[in-house]
Amino acid sequence: MTLFDEPYNPRLKLLKVASERLDMAPNRVAVIEVARSTARSVLDADGVTFILRDGDLCHYVEEGAISPLWKGCAFP
Repeated sequence: MTLFDEPYNPRLKLLKVASERLDMAPNRVAVIEVARSTARSVLDADGVTFILRDGDLCHYVEEGAISPLWKGCAFP
């Protein structure tokens, strides 16, 4: 059974709201905020990290975690 097999699952409702928010997101910053603010609840995770690749570097753009990790850093 998956998340999508349960029509009344609260996490599925969060995904639907996130989808609507993403449809209205005017820019990349707004998309990142929707993903960051939704992912922990939907996945029941301790944290999430939003990483963007630029050439040979990975940029830790945003995170939502128990404690700060590497936001603002770039790694090969």
